[in-house]
Amino acid sequence: MHALRRLSRNVISIRKCRLKPTAQEKALQKLERACPQNFRRIMRRVRQYVLYLPRQLAYELLFQLTELKMKKQSVSLLVLLLAASGFLFSCGNKTNRNKGALQFDSIQINETAHLFGDTARPACNLVVNMAYASTSDDEALKDSLNACFLTTCLGEAYKHLPPQEAVQKYKDQYVSDYRNDLEELYQKEEKEFGDADQRAWYSYYKSIQSHVQLYQKNLLVYRTRYEEYTGGAHGIYTTTFLNLDLRTLKPIYLDDLFADGYE
Repeated sequence: MHALRRLSRNVISIRKCRLKPTAQEKALQKLERACPQNFRRIMRRVRQYVLYLPRQLAYELLFQLTELKMKKQSVSLLVLLLAASGFLFSCGNKTNRNKGALQFDSIQINETAHLFGDTARPACNLVVNMAYASTSDDEALKDSLNACFLTTCLGEAYKHLPPQEAVQKYKDQYVSDYRNDLEELYQKEEKEFGDADQRAWYSYYKSIQSHVQLYQKNLLVYRTRYEEYTGGAHGIYTTTFLNLDLRTLKPIYLDDLFADGYE
């Protein structure tokens, strides 16, 4: 308790001397080495947020904090420092937050549709789990970002639609195309070869799974896993990554990161 009071008086005297920022920094580091363990731990928590601010302003705020009179109970100092750390964190967060303050949600569907609407016939199965930007403090950024996501997952034809509507229309089109493309051919081959031999070849499957793998400041990485089976020996499986600079909404390629001839 006495060590805490002594530390407070020492810091106040340094503040009154109005030392240069570099001298303040050295003095503060020296005092931290000498202070009790519990106080040092709290001070480190405060300083991790202080570092977000310009150095001179950071130490000015920290010294103003320690100028306040010590209470009789050390717990009062703990409460004061924690409250100040929250304030400093909010100040630092304004300059270091992720662009757009985006929040993400997902749209999920699992649709099975049979040829001729007959459950005894082959079917297609569409599974979609698509991440999209649900909220943001920048509506233009959110809408532009969702257009990029829709283009990546569903194609150019859907990029101007709201995400929920786009996924619904994509599902309807997938089922419609499946039936239009295969029902006539299936009837023909069913008569010629029988149903049992044809069922596997007419059972289609598509899966589109996406999520935001990284969102930090001006960088966003959008991962998409695509699987499709349309008959044959095996399906198609791909994974793509969309790396976006949120300041320009332009993709980031290897050519943007490395000098010419890196290959």
